[in-house]
Order: sequence, then C-alpha cells, then structure tokens
Amino acid sequence: MNKSFRPSRLHWNGIALAIAGIFFVLYPALRPFSDEVSLQGAAAFGSPYWLLAHMLAMVAFTLLSLGLLGMYSTLQNTTVERVGYWAFVLSLIDVGFALPFYGIVDTLAERE
Repeated sequence: MNKSFRPSRLHWNGIALAIAGIFFVLYPALRPFSDEVSLQGAAAFGSPYWLLAHMLAMVAFTLLSLGLLGMYSTLQNTTVERVGYWAFVLSLIDVGFALPFYGIVDTLAERE
C-alpha cells in the first residue's frame, strides 16, 4: 500500500467531489437564463442569483481539483497510475482555463 495513502484524506476528497457535484447541479438551476442582448439579459446579470450561481461554479471547480487529487493519490503504485497522473494534470489545466471565465463574467456583470 502507498505510504502517503490515508483513508481520512480519501474521505475528505470524496466529500469534496460530492459537494462539487451538488454545486455543479445548482449552477444551472439557480442561474437566470434569458436573452443576453435585451433588458431581460441585463436584469439576469443584475440578479443576485446570477452571482450566486457563478460563485457556486467557481467553488465547484476548486473542489473538483481537490477531489481529483484524492483519486490520483489512490491510484499511485497501481497499473493505471500513469493514466491517472495525466488525467489529473489535464483536469488541472482545464480548471485553470475555466475559472478565469467565471471571474470575467462576474466582473462584466458588475460593471453593467
């Protein structure tokens, strides 16, 4: 067994993945959808639900990274460790590209 493997860490990483999943479901459920070039779109951007939904998505992406770190740590010293490593690296790159989108959207919504 891997010396760095700790069941308590796996427990917390599993909780992080579960909460991330819940937040990813809440994001489109709370986000107001409308025509973004009309006054309805401006009202949607100004809605507190717009900001809340995007904040939940940002937290979900962060928790997803933590959860995937736990998944990778359980795959160390197995036959699929190399695939798990590259999956973890690519997911971090994906989160790195996704999070600025949410920050920019929220900043633009505040300016309008």
